[in-house]
Amino acid sequence: MLANLAHSFILTGGWITFRKILFVSLKITGIVFILMIIVEILEIRAKEWLEKNIVKRSFVQYLLASVLGIIPGCSGAFLADSFYMSGVFSFGAMTAALIATSGDEAFVMLAMASDPTVSFGIGQIAVLWGALFLLGILFGAIGDTIVSRLGIQVCKKCEIASHPPYDTGRWIHLPHFLTKHIWEHIIKKHIWKIFLWLFGSILVIEVLDSSFNLQQLTTDNLVLVMLLAGVVGIAPISGPNLLFLTLFAKGMLPFSVLLVNSIVQDGHGLLPLLGFSLDDSFKLKFYNLVVGYLVGFLLLSLGL
Repeated sequence: MLANLAHSFILTGGWITFRKILFVSLKITGIVFILMIIVEILEIRAKEWLEKNIVKRSFVQYLLASVLGIIPGCSGAFLADSFYMSGVFSFGAMTAALIATSGDEAFVMLAMASDPTVSFGIGQIAVLWGALFLLGILFGAIGDTIVSRLGIQVCKKCEIASHPPYDTGRWIHLPHFLTKHIWEHIIKKHIWKIFLWLFGSILVIEVLDSSFNLQQLTTDNLVLVMLLAGVVGIAPISGPNLLFLTLFAKGMLPFSVLLVNSIVQDGHGLLPLLGFSLDDSFKLKFYNLVVGYLVGFLLLSLGL
């Protein structure tokens, strides 16, 4: 079936879309690559400071993670991914970042706020982003508590076995950094997997989206729409989530449905972690889905 969908996708101008997907995948992978290098440098030069001020201070982690998440676009989430992979962020902090982020939808929201034909203004954006920011901090802390008390295993950070002694007059030991950190660690262990997951995920979703009309999935049953908002949010991509944002902006959906989708979805924010740990990615997504439904159905019961 997927082969038939792919064939139809190519016949309907999919080759142009394929090239766009390849370009987007390379661009995002490049951003992640640069951010991972920055984090590697930070960990080398400021390891003690990071451990003292961030790693050992949980609330600072949740606060910083939510701040990174609330930044429009995926760059903040990508930086949070890099912090998580390097061990600076805990599981709960990564949860906070993914809850707070709206990915590229944040830019769409800002664009909608300037459109007088839709009922979605700066005030509503502030309420939504404020809610996501606070929920990120709250459920980030709860997530770490659950992981600790239930003994849930999460992936350990990647570490370089040994570092040569650094000359205080030299900012960084370049040969070691290029060989061990960039080539053997970032490129050989992570970046190629990140690219493949990113490219494959976007391509599959584009093929499906070109074959099925997502607008027809809308129903008068709010419970079903709520469940659908969470399920659609699972996909590690931005596009399909615009359905719920658009319907809310037109006054066709309550705030609770948009909030569920916003909590669960993270744009491309999860994609770098898929190449790092599938197990952790599943746990993060499952936890955020549960959080989204808990908060969403509570608000729906209150008529919001």
